[in-house]
Amino acid sequence: MQDFDAVKKYCSLEMHHTGEIVHQLLNNWYLVYTPNSQTIPISCFKIMQSKRHISKVTSRVYISPGCRAHLDSHLIISDISIKLDTDFIHFEWRWNEISLDGINSDTINP
Repeated sequence: MQDFDAVKKYCSLEMHHTGEIVHQLLNNWYLVYTPNSQTIPISCFKIMQSKRHISKVTSRVYISPGCRAHLDSHLIISDISIKLDTDFIHFEWRWNEISLDGINSDTINP
């Protein structure tokens, strides 16, 4: 129910492609947005430990303490001695709106 045409008319907008974005959530959890799917190598103490595939979406990624993840545009260094305050809260919602209590498919407006 957003009116994108009205926004373009009344607001000054600057549109550009978004690149890779990384935010630390809690301790060793990171929120990663990547415009392209990629397989990231994760190394711990200079030894290649594993690889992890990240899809072309926003993903929540855990990097073990003392390990590094090498993304296309970022290097994540997960260290238990570095703790950053964050105001990011990440919720993943997976629910079926038809199956909510008291709501059936006849009561939902098209």
